[in-house]
Amino acid sequence: MVFILKSALVLALLYSCFFFLLSKETFHRLNRIMLNGMMLAALIVPLFHVTTQHPNVINEEIYMVQTIMEEEPLVLPLQVEETSHITWIQVIWWIYLAGVATLLVITLLQAINLMRFMRGGLRHTDSKGNTVILHRGQIPPFSIFHYIVMSLDDYENHRHHILAHEQEHIHRGHTVDLMLLQAMKIFQWFNPFIWFLSRDLKAVHEYEADQAV
Repeated sequence: MVFILKSALVLALLYSCFFFLLSKETFHRLNRIMLNGMMLAALIVPLFHVTTQHPNVINEEIYMVQTIMEEEPLVLPLQVEETSHITWIQVIWWIYLAGVATLLVITLLQAINLMRFMRGGLRHTDSKGNTVILHRGQIPPFSIFHYIVMSLDDYENHRHHILAHEQEHIHRGHTVDLMLLQAMKIFQWFNPFIWFLSRDLKAVHEYEADQAV
């Protein structure tokens, strides 16, 4: 739990700095690097222990939370019969796990539905070796790894622009960014800053692809 709170705090501080200093800049590649770097830093920085001679506000808050958690350890399922007392730490922990489980199930269901959807349709290979999957009906074009999905109508009338746009998404590896982002959203679903970061990263992807086209 302490690692989760430290990770959330790191992400909140880094994103706040980004929002006030860089969010209005048009250096889309730099912004993308910064946003991905924030997520990685939120996973790595809490692993390091930094000691200071004089306590500061952040250290005091983290120390207080850690002390409370050590005084009120989680009760294992086998110990439930021995005591009927449930601590607030346990309640928070189970709420957090419920949120993680819910998002994980939703993500898995979406992945399964996406794979089923991509099995159908007409297929051919574009000039860059990507597989283009065409479906009837109105669907927004999208790409994942080396697959581009679009409607037959878009392919017949707007394929040059759409293919160029989606090919840039593939070329720049935006799918990898989105996979890292989804993992962080599951891990930090309670943190509003990860949802702000999600909005900005997806916008940067679109700006980057449009600029390249």
